[in-house]
Amino acid sequence: MSESLLTGYRFLEHTADAGVEIDAPSPTEIYRLGLFALTDCLTVLKKIEPRERHPFSLRAGGLDLLLVDWLQELLFRFETTGFVARDTELRLTSEDEGEFVLEGVLLGEPFDPARHPVRLPVKAVTYHQLVFEPTDHGYFARVIFDV
Repeated sequence: MSESLLTGYRFLEHTADAGVEIDAPSPTEIYRLGLFALTDCLTVLKKIEPRERHPFSLRAGGLDLLLVDWLQELLFRFETTGFVARDTELRLTSEDEGEFVLEGVLLGEPFDPARHPVRLPVKAVTYHQLVFEPTDHGYFARVIFDV
């Protein structure tokens, strides 16, 4: 796979899987860069146009679990409706008892094989080696995709 066009994430060599590590100044930016990384695995990110807006709302009991749910939601939309996301407008909030809510709008378009070459057939987002933690400069996350 080619180098990412954006900074903030890098792909990992991983047996039978694809991994990504993300460095960002905030948890919200981790989710945004996660979208870029997953889409970059699936197809060429820069070829996707933000022609449609799709709302979303997710909640989970931890930032790490919410990251997996977020990426699974993106993959589910791609597999079931053919929608491929280019970017997002999102808001992350925390609720009582450690629950986090991620909501906003996905920007993208229907997948078109003539314009969006398939890179990796991602089957699932896994919990294997999942990391989401604060660092001295922001936040770090790692997630592995089953391909």
